[in-house]
Amino acid sequence: MQYKKQIIIILLLLLIWWYLKNRKPKSKGVILKNVGFDFNSSNLTPESSEELNKLVDFLGKTPANLTLVGHTDNVGNDAYNMNLSKQRAEAVKTYLINKGIDGKRLTAIGKGESEPI
Repeated sequence: MQYKKQIIIILLLLLIWWYLKNRKPKSKGVILKNVGFDFNSSNLTPESSEELNKLVDFLGKTPANLTLVGHTDNVGNDAYNMNLSKQRAEAVKTYLINKGIDGKRLTAIGKGESEPI
């Protein structure tokens, strides 16, 4: 009976080791630094298209799904900024869809001013 417990423990340890060795780390994300919006708006600035077109090219070459996270500064109240950040993420999503990226691959969320970048 004692040997069975030891074998089970060894097998569990091997399984844990294998899992830790082979798991894929979660992406921490990529910040697109050249994507901007008009002040107090979800309208993309003209300069944003260059960076977003690079993202379109990348998404055209990979089947990756993407979470688009919108942010704001700390001007205005929390609720307003949360809504604006969501609208900004949706604006990027719409841009990508208009460039041919399947919307099912894209999720847009807003963080407001809660997670400054």
